Amino acid sequence: SPLQPTARTAEREASKTRLRSASARGSASARCPSGSPASTTAGSSGAEAGAGQRHSSRGRLEKSSQVVWCDARAFKEEFQSLREELESTTGMAAKSHKTAEKCIRLLRKKQRVRAERGRNRPKARPLIFLVSWANAHELVDFLQTGENMPPAKVVVLCDTNGPRTRGAAERWSKECPVVELVAASWSQAVAKAQSLLAQNS
Repeated sequence: SPLQPTARTAEREASKTRLRSASARGSASARCPSGSPASTTAGSSGAEAGAGQRHSSRGRLEKSSQVVWCDARAFKEEFQSLREELESTTGMAAKSHKTAEKCIRLLRKKQRVRAERGRNRPKARPLIFLVSWANAHELVDFLQTGENMPPAKVVVLCDTNGPRTRGAAERWSKECPVVELVAASWSQAVAKAQSLLAQNS
């Protein structure tokens, strides 16, 4: 019959269409399975990012101040036990500078940043300095006369000086509001730094 080839042709075409439809459904299922790993990963990443932000926030709160050790001993191997005592007592890493000049160079950068930000600048972290008597005059003069400076408190180290020098340092410190203590020993200076940190926490 002339109709039979036409019927067979139509049946073949219908079969091909069904196969194509099944194949398309399989591909779609492979691309977007139930419980897609892509969506799970995105959710995990978001949670991790949030956790990181919370951790950063806690870090900013815990480190509300910064300790700076300005002393020629700061980078000498034989005095690293002093650094260990300072950092273990205060619970934070201390920034170190060998001279007042190097310390002031960093402070000038902070000045410029604070001046550029103007009223929009965030509240500055208080700076607590442990500074040797040899560096004290230059650093304290800068701290007291500089504009746009973060709040600062100073402990003057006279642990290697004799009574006469310590007496001169104590008389001088009475004219310097930023100086909190003239320390006769390293342990006394570290204890004062810890006390100042507690006041700022």
